[in-house]
Amino acid sequence: AGHPMKRTTLLEKLNLPGNQTTKDLITASSKYGITEGAHDAEEIRLTEAGVKATLAEASAERNEARIKLAVTGIEPFNRLYEKFRGGKMPAVEAMRDTLDNLDEGDRAPCVDIFVQNAKFVGILRPHEGAEFIADVADAVKTSVTAPQGTTQSNSSAGDQAIAREDFDLVCFFISPIGDDNSEHRRHSDAILSSYVEKA
Repeated sequence: AGHPMKRTTLLEKLNLPGNQTTKDLITASSKYGITEGAHDAEEIRLTEAGVKATLAEASAERNEARIKLAVTGIEPFNRLYEKFRGGKMPAVEAMRDTLDNLDEGDRAPCVDIFVQNAKFVGILRPHEGAEFIADVADAVKTSVTAPQGTTQSNSSAGDQAIAREDFDLVCFFISPIGDDNSEHRRHSDAILSSYVEKA
């Protein structure tokens, strides 16, 4: 409901362990501007934009907040958006070349995250067999319905739209995981980062 929550209570409610991955999630949430409070803070709270972005009902206000937090409010993502908006999404290599002020090793992950975020907020859309980067104004208006790659159904308790994943459009990578810094984890991460390419 937008109220601050003790970090320990939040982790308990989300069923998250107090490990490095959880610390990274909290840090990333803060860097995106969704929450305030570091991974060791007493309390975590949603920012004003975070409150808007997590509204239960789809609305232009929610979509605008999500687009700003996930794409236009982040300098390298906004640069990609501004350069390629309104057209077909170019080859990943062309997008990486746009990020010439980033370290070379950071460019590929940056493009991958931009693409994932753009899909989530409805900026990246399929059209006639290709993906296009929509204008923010159009995305704010038209993505008030279900996000890309989801379907909607009515709930029996009040006709609220519930987004469900369309598993015909989802791929995932299965492997042993292991604890942080374990041999299994290092091996799995190496395979995922070196041999698996995002579709």
